[in-house]
Amino acid sequence: MAAASRTTISSSSSDSAVPFAQEHHLLDPKGRWAQEAFRLGVAAAVHPFEYAKLLIQIGYEPIAPRPSRTFFGRPVLALPSVFEYIGFIYKKKGLGGLYRGATARVCGSFISGYVYNEVSEVLPYGHETNGDDTPAPDDLSEEERVLRFFQETGDRKSVV
Repeated sequence: MAAASRTTISSSSSDSAVPFAQEHHLLDPKGRWAQEAFRLGVAAAVHPFEYAKLLIQIGYEPIAPRPSRTFFGRPVLALPSVFEYIGFIYKKKGLGGLYRGATARVCGSFISGYVYNEVSEVLPYGHETNGDDTPAPDDLSEEERVLRFFQETGDRKSVV
């Protein structure tokens, strides 16, 4: 009885019935979840750089500019690099200071990736439809495309 209650859909390319969850990749533990885990790992790994970048953008300057020279030898003041900001934060606040706000960033990355995957599975990829089952412009010959263009723009006098 449990097997009969499973929802199946028939694929248009073959006559065999495919379980709905398998067709929509809901049970793909290797590919999808591995991809999400990788995305979250990368988001966590680059968080200190993003955090330092944000501090630089908002003008937080705890490190004084240092004297330097341009390529042509003119004296200038150089601002600290991202690596110097990361080192400063690590010295003052430790590893926890570097990862301040990482939880929100990782959660946002997970939600963004999940929504993207769900939407991309629902929307058709690379195939335009007109909503009324007419062929997409890529499926038409050059003559049919010209006719459709004139029909859609209302210039029927030019079509002979």
